[in-house]
Amino acid sequence: MGYGRFLIVRGVNILIVLFIVVAVLVALFHQVLRNAWLSEIDAAAREQARTQCEQLAAAGRPCSTEERLRIQDEFRETLIKVQGLDKPWYYHLFNYMYRLMTLKGLEAKNRDIITQTKDVFTIIAFRIRNSILLFTIASIINLLIALPLGLFVANRPGGIADNAVSLAAILSASLPWWWFAMIMIYLFAFNLRWFQTPGDPTVNWYDPWSVLTYARLPILTLVILGVGSSTFIIRNMVITTMQEDFVTTARAKGLPEKDVLLKHVLRAAAPPIATMVILSIGLSMVGGAMITEVIFQWNGLGLLYRDALLSGGGERDVNLIVGLTYITTLVYLLLRFFLDILYGILDPRIRVR
Repeated sequence: MGYGRFLIVRGVNILIVLFIVVAVLVALFHQVLRNAWLSEIDAAAREQARTQCEQLAAAGRPCSTEERLRIQDEFRETLIKVQGLDKPWYYHLFNYMYRLMTLKGLEAKNRDIITQTKDVFTIIAFRIRNSILLFTIASIINLLIALPLGLFVANRPGGIADNAVSLAAILSASLPWWWFAMIMIYLFAFNLRWFQTPGDPTVNWYDPWSVLTYARLPILTLVILGVGSSTFIIRNMVITTMQEDFVTTARAKGLPEKDVLLKHVLRAAAPPIATMVILSIGLSMVGGAMITEVIFQWNGLGLLYRDALLSGGGERDVNLIVGLTYITTLVYLLLRFFLDILYGILDPRIRVR
């Protein structure tokens, strides 16, 4: 199977998964989407009643309150019948799915404190940029440290550096993330005052430099806690690859060890390393973002999800939850597709299957 066909098949699979997820969301939350649709109809009915009453008033016959309400109700019922909202939800499955996939007409229960709007699409579009910024920068820095360090210790197994990396991996896997983050906040934000404290009101979320300045402490925390595990994983991947026959052949040809590592071992180990990096970004945004962003009061998808779950004194903001569930699924699937493209670049064997 050619590389183009391979990508087409993967793309179709992603679309099928997305279709199933959206269909399940519609089945579970169709009433939310119906209410959003009805709110648009109510707005149109009010506007129609206002326009018609203005026309009657210009003709010398002003509307009473009762007549205005009657016009509004009649127009509302007409629109409901025309658009078929008086029928069961499954008659509108594809319409509901379209509205969810475009987040059209969905409004949050409360006005967002940053964007000052209730529109779910606008809120999520703003917050997702912050989540992508935080976790992508942290993952890139993590890789820039872990990759050369992993290559170094893999070429010297059993040494002091190798044992130190193993210890760091055990510590990062054992320490509760939230506890370590709180220690970092106490030490560097409150005690040494090197960084801003979580929830600093001076942060301008529309100013990229202000956001990057505020991101220093959470990025530092993510890197410190993740670099040990990443280095250990890369070290194991490289050691496994170094035992392959093509590496032995390269050494037998007399190639320098540096060329063997960079041109042969690293090239072969690149796909699983790319998988680790890309999926760590995706899983952090989808699963781990809530803990990270709540602790650091980072206005991304994770904090928004928490606020939606606890909105209004414990009442859930269903519109936001539905929108966030769809968006996080979409982001994860897009990252998987990007990973398939990257695989074809890093591993030529995929392009000729």
